Amino acid sequence: MSKPKPPTNTLLTPEKRAEDVDQTIRPLSLSEFIGQRAARANMQVFIEAARKTGQALDHVLFVGPPGLGKTTLAQIVARELGVNFRSTSGPVIAKAGDLAAQLTNLEERDVLFIDEIHRLNPAVEEILYPAMEDYQLDLIIGEGPAARSVKIELPKFTLVGATTRAGLLTTPLRDRFGIPIRLEFYEIDELEQIVARGARVLGFRSTSGPVIAKAGDLAAQLTNLEERDVLFIDEIHRLNPAVEEILYPAMEDYQLDLIIGEGPAARSVKIELPKFTLVGATTRAGLLTTPLRDRFGIPIRLEFYEIDELEQIVARGARVLGLGMSAEGANEIARRARGTPRIAGRLLRRVRDFAVVAEAETVTRAIADRALQLLDVDGAGLDVMDRKYLSLIARSFGGGPVGIETIGAALSEPRDAIEDIIEPYLIQRGFVQRTPRGRVLTRHAYRHMGFAEPARDPNGQFGFFSEGEA
Repeated sequence: MSKPKPPTNTLLTPEKRAEDVDQTIRPLSLSEFIGQRAARANMQVFIEAARKTGQALDHVLFVGPPGLGKTTLAQIVARELGVNFRSTSGPVIAKAGDLAAQLTNLEERDVLFIDEIHRLNPAVEEILYPAMEDYQLDLIIGEGPAARSVKIELPKFTLVGATTRAGLLTTPLRDRFGIPIRLEFYEIDELEQIVARGARVLGFRSTSGPVIAKAGDLAAQLTNLEERDVLFIDEIHRLNPAVEEILYPAMEDYQLDLIIGEGPAARSVKIELPKFTLVGATTRAGLLTTPLRDRFGIPIRLEFYEIDELEQIVARGARVLGLGMSAEGANEIARRARGTPRIAGRLLRRVRDFAVVAEAETVTRAIADRALQLLDVDGAGLDVMDRKYLSLIARSFGGGPVGIETIGAALSEPRDAIEDIIEPYLIQRGFVQRTPRGRVLTRHAYRHMGFAEPARDPNGQFGFFSEGEA
């Protein structure tokens, strides 16, 4: 009869297990960890001393930018010590009771890892001080005159904190870590070794953000997945920060780390997830947090479509709609689709409406042109708001430069709408330039709009008229 396996992800030991290889390409020991030579050497000494003396390792703080191995090193510390590893993150621990639940479930010399520890609630942080120094919890039970202070003895444990923002740590918390370690960026040769190791381990196997309001919503999605399923999250940059924290271990280790219950009765629960693929989509990559963005192994940037590609999309759409479409008609719609298939589909449906009313069997260039003119979509695909934007800069601000806030106020449009909806296509088509001083129209914009172009100044800036024109 085979020996029962220890509970998954509860006891971490230095010895490799069969399932370790399939679980992750993270290194499992200090000897496998590549880079951070000084940090590794020091940690080896501290861990060896703790093992020989049988005492808990002093509290460790890892500081450094996202993706340098803070979580991995924390797991390695527990493996090297041969103790339990429990993990959570600062934003997840909302109340003192949440922290108490974590601490009272620890065993002697266990490792508790708190990621993004600088984001701890100040009230929770206060509870952590005596726990770190004296291995005690000092809690207030009850309310009002009946309230009483209770001290709970804790096992001697090791707190491993990780932060990307050391400057946001309070001095009392930072000073309670006996082993502060700063991780540095990796050298190219070290990254080459990491890539090569990952390739060997892998054997060369290669809903919408705002809807997921609570951690439970995400948990419901993830626990219903099956092996190798794909989960798509649109507008992923709009994820609730607390939900995003739950997503990190799900993406890296295929685990959910949830707190069940409230107060002292709360407990941390780890749920194993099937190996799944997360596909995220965003229109605002700059709003993605660095830890989330760096956890995507395959980042792909989509570009605007070429006219010939859009012609094929329009032709296919016409076949699906049962609409006769000439090559010239498809070209006319494609040229005005702003490089975007969705817009091409919308224009196609509106042109279809005009063709049906006109009882035209086939959409020709003339029919498409007439329909699009009635829709206020010009030959370059610019609509009313685009032309209003260009006209404002040309006539009211001499071609620019003019700031985005001024443009927004003049058009009565929010800044986000201008930057996300109006400007991308205008910049891509070369009608507008973004400069440090503001937005500037190009010659191409003046020619397209039929406006007289202002003379450049000697430095080649737009928007300054000659004395005769002034």
